Amino acid sequence: MKKFFLLIIVLFGSLISLKLSTIVNADQYFDTYGKIPWHEEKAHLINFAIDLKNSPDDLAYIGFYTGEKDSFAKTKQRVFRAKMFLVRKLKIPESRIFIFYLGKKESSFTILQPTPKDRLSIFGDGAVRIK
Repeated sequence: MKKFFLLIIVLFGSLISLKLSTIVNADQYFDTYGKIPWHEEKAHLINFAIDLKNSPDDLAYIGFYTGEKDSFAKTKQRVFRAKMFLVRKLKIPESRIFIFYLGKKESSFTILQPTPKDRLSIFGDGAVRIK
């Protein structure tokens, strides 16, 4: 009976470990930035595109939080401007780019994360994909 419970604990622990390994910790993100001037944001996006071009099988995950004093619509508009810059100017295929709304925080910020195709959602269960 003890062996059975030990086996159950090991299996359960493995499932938890697998689930946690599918979420990237905040300190492991490729890049994050808040509300910054467009010319600065473009520099972040250029670095992101370079990494994506060096790893052509990776997907481009862009997550964003809306600040307490910011509207969802304006923050989303900024993120879609970034997406279009990646597509039109930096020639990253639109099919590789996925945008996720992550919720509300004290201030708005964006997360850029290249992600292998076989990886589950890196932002966790609360993320909402925006098309």
